Amino acid sequence: MEIQVSSVCIEAGVPSTTILRWIARLEKEGLLYRKADRGDARRRFVRLTDEGHAVMRRVLRAIGPIS
Repeated sequence: MEIQVSSVCIEAGVPSTTILRWIARLEKEGLLYRKADRGDARRRFVRLTDEGHAVMRRVLRAIGPIS
């Protein structure tokens, strides 16, 4: 699933500069990638890579059920 970068900022409740810094780091580590919107050059999407999904599964298993 791809998510707009602006939506990530809104949902996280943090400044866009913070989100963009984290996106760049996660992209550098191969956990997600950015993709431009073909219909609107101003808009970008992010998506977890296979490795990003694997890391998320490990984290969620480590956290365990949320009550």
